[in-house]
Amino acid sequence: MDDDRLDLSALDPKRDPDRFERMVKAVVAGVRPREARVHPLLLSLLGFGRMAVACAALLAAVAWVPALVRWREAGRTRRDRVALVSSWAEAGQIPKDADLFRTLEDSDGR
Repeated sequence: MDDDRLDLSALDPKRDPDRFERMVKAVVAGVRPREARVHPLLLSLLGFGRMAVACAALLAAVAWVPALVRWREAGRTRRDRVALVSSWAEAGQIPKDADLFRTLEDSDGR
């Protein structure tokens, strides 16, 4: 058995501060999240997918606008017909040739 103390100073990583900083930076660079290293092709495919979804939403909105306008106009026409019949009733003057069913009938035949 040897009573001499072992010199472990060569194992001290902080004895050279510049080298120690380089080691720390290398370790941190190796531990970065995988999302930071996504393949560029995948990123461009995701970009095209987002653009396709935006275009589809725009086309759907454009397709719905005429239907909404027709629906709104049909409701307004229905209210106008009801207002006409109501005005006849308030005045007490219903035309003799008026057919209430045809007057209140919707444009689609209901």
